Amino acid sequence: MAFDINDSTLPAPTPASLLLADLLRSGEFEVQQLTQILEGTPGLAEDTLNFVNSPIFQPRRPHSDVHRLAVLLGARTVAALSLATTIAQSYAKAGTQGLDQHHFWLRVMLCATAARLLSELDKSLPAEEAIIAASLQDIGMLVIDHLLPAFYPANTDQGDDHNAIATRERNEFGIDHSALSQSILEKWGLPEAICNATGLSHLNEAPLRNNLAEQLGFIARLASLAADLAFSSDPDAILQRLHYHCLNELEWHSGQLTMQLHLFRSAYNELRPLADRMKIPAAVFQKAGQHLREALQPRRIENALKASDELPKPDKHKARDVSEVSESIDPITGLYNRHALTSLLQNELNRCEYDQQALSVFLVGIRHYSVIRECISEEDNVAFLQAIAKRVDRHCRRDDIVARITDADFVVVCPSAEAEACPAICQRFISQFENAAADTENASPDIYSGYVCVPYERSQRSASVVLSELKQSLLSYG
Repeated sequence: MAFDINDSTLPAPTPASLLLADLLRSGEFEVQQLTQILEGTPGLAEDTLNFVNSPIFQPRRPHSDVHRLAVLLGARTVAALSLATTIAQSYAKAGTQGLDQHHFWLRVMLCATAARLLSELDKSLPAEEAIIAASLQDIGMLVIDHLLPAFYPANTDQGDDHNAIATRERNEFGIDHSALSQSILEKWGLPEAICNATGLSHLNEAPLRNNLAEQLGFIARLASLAADLAFSSDPDAILQRLHYHCLNELEWHSGQLTMQLHLFRSAYNELRPLADRMKIPAAVFQKAGQHLREALQPRRIENALKASDELPKPDKHKARDVSEVSESIDPITGLYNRHALTSLLQNELNRCEYDQQALSVFLVGIRHYSVIRECISEEDNVAFLQAIAKRVDRHCRRDDIVARITDADFVVVCPSAEAEACPAICQRFISQFENAAADTENASPDIYSGYVCVPYERSQRSASVVLSELKQSLLSYG
C-alpha cells in the first residue's frame, strides 16, 4: 500500500509554519525574528501561549508575552512549540473520517501530560521536546484515516490498546503510523530529534544510551502506554508493561514510576478547560477520567509492580558472551546498530561526493516481526537474527556497511552501487532472509524492502535526509 503524504486531501503547511521551519533550519536566530512571525500571524502568539500555559506543561506562573517566553525557554524551543501547535490545529480542523475524533485528541492530551511527568525524572531530557514528540507521535493515524477511511472502523475494537492497533497496521501495510508521523513532521519542518523520536516511538526495544532522539522516542512510547490506561479493557497488563520498561530498561526504581502515575491520575481533571477548547464532550471526558481513576488505584499499581517483577529480566548481552558492548554495535548480531548508522552513512556520502561515485542504501525487513517474536523462544529469536546477519553480511562487499536498526530490519549501505543494479542487489538480500529462515527452520517470512540510490552530484545530502527517503520508499513499496 502506498501512502502519499503530499496528497491534496491532507493539511498543507501554512505560511507561518513555513517561516517557522525556515527559522529552525537556519540554526541560530534572534528572538526578535521569532516574535515577528508569531505576532504577525493572527492568533499564533495566543495559541502558543495557551499551549504553554495549559495543564500539559503546568507552568509555575502563566506566561503572557511570547518575547519573554522565548527568552526564558529559548527561541528554538518556542519556535518548535509554535510549529507543533500549528500542525495539531491544522489536523484538528481537518477532522477525521473513521477515527473517533474526540477519543483521538483526548488521548493526545494524555500522552503530552504523561510525557511531561515522565521526562521530569531525567533532567537531561528537554521536557518541551518530549511533550511535542509524544503529542504528535500519532499524527500518522490521521494520515491513514484520511487516505483509507475504512481501515480503523474495520480493524479496531473499543478497549484496544495502542500496541494492538500498531500491530494491525504493520500486518496490513508493513509499517505502523509512527513512520508516517515522522514523514509528516519532517515535511512541516520540525527539528530532526523530534521527527526521529516519533519514528522511534513504537519500537519494541530499549533506547540506545546517549542519544536524544532514542530517549525522546522511548518517553513518547511510555506516554502512549500511560494514555491507554484511560481507554484500555486490560489496564493491568499496561501497568505491568510500564513497570517492566521503566525498571528494567530505564533502570528507575519502583517508587519513581509509582509517584508519577499518582500525579498523572491527579492531573486529569486539570485538563478539562483544554478539553472544552478542543470541543471534547463532557460525557467523553468524564468516562475516560473514571476509567483512568479505576486503572490507577494504588492497589492495582502495587499488584502490577509485583507481577512485573515475576517477568524474565532482559539479558542484553545474552547473545554474545561479552561483558561490555560498544555503543555502536548491536549486541545480538555484532553488526552496527542504528546509532552508528547515521554517522557511518554520512562519512560514505562525503567520500562518494569527493570520489564522484554513486551510493545506494537498502532496507530489508520482516513484516509483523514483533508478532513472530512473541511466538518463538528468546533463543530461537536470537538464532534467527544471527542467521540473517551472517547471511546478509556474507553477501556484502568489503566496503559495504551493514546495520540492524530494530527487530528484523537491516540496512545495507553500498558505495559505488548504481541505480540500474539496485533491484538485483535488493533481491539478493531478500533471498538471504529466506535462506536464514530455512537455516533456522522458521516459516518463510513476509519480507518487505526499499532502497534509495544517491547519484554523486546529489551526495551532499545529509545522512538523515537519505534515511528519511529510505523510509519514504517503504511507504511507496510497502
